[in-house]
Amino acid sequence: GVGMASTGEVACFGATREEAYLKGLVSTGFRLPSKGILLSIGSYKDKNDFLESARLLEKIGFRLFATQGTAEFLEEHGVVVTSVSWMVEDSEQQTTPTDQDIDTMLQSHKIDMIINTPSKVRYLRRTSAGYRMRRMAVDFSIPLIVDIKCAKLLVSALAQVMWDKNPKHQRTQERGHDEVNLKPALIPLRVKKIDFVASHETVSVSGFIDIRLCPAVEHISVQEKVIQATTDALSQGFIYVGFDPKFGTVIDQLSYSSFLEVSSENSRCDFGVWYGATSDTSSFEEVFLSLF
Repeated sequence: GVGMASTGEVACFGATREEAYLKGLVSTGFRLPSKGILLSIGSYKDKNDFLESARLLEKIGFRLFATQGTAEFLEEHGVVVTSVSWMVEDSEQQTTPTDQDIDTMLQSHKIDMIINTPSKVRYLRRTSAGYRMRRMAVDFSIPLIVDIKCAKLLVSALAQVMWDKNPKHQRTQERGHDEVNLKPALIPLRVKKIDFVASHETVSVSGFIDIRLCPAVEHISVQEKVIQATTDALSQGFIYVGFDPKFGTVIDQLSYSSFLEVSSENSRCDFGVWYGATSDTSSFEEVFLSLF
């Protein structure tokens, strides 16, 4: 499955589209919800499209919060939802926080995901309530969904992949119940062998790698160059350096062997010598002839 926004692209493997989508989200640092979800859906069409998904979220066991218009629509269609609003200003223009206002709930992380779809993109304003909500989501690192299709796919994925359907683990909730500690019955997202299918081997290292190190100081011996370069590299967090052939004045097989011997005895970190080769310069001698 592939998901793209303005910052890049992520592809992940999964047995189903929903599983791949969840893994794609998680791989980007997106935190999947585990308790409360805030809904603020702009147009009537989007509200109607998301209705079944809202019912599914309630069935899974998520506690749903919604802005006034969205809450009224969902309640009219039988979905249990808590209506929330922004802080109200009193006569002296001072804000009065409450436990059920959006500002306080976002700051205290009582909500761990927001689904906010604007009514009309061309009318977006930085002074709108929707913009304020999205801005706070970014400021407080709360996962945010702004596309109704992505929201519906995420809900479907949570239900198909992570919902624990064992009746013993189901959350019981009476209509209108206000217990905030109840959580949906979710099982961890399992990572399978199919996630690691690749044509290459991935190796994790504990530091940085400098792949093309050229001589910074002339007129000193190769031994001194190796000691100085690798000591400096190690002090800056590099655990491996790749020497340019010119670093050790490598021009043939003999000078190459000599350079390896000096480097092996004096290098303060792992090292290698980097050469370029083509299909026409496959032998060691041909590589040297192409370089010098």
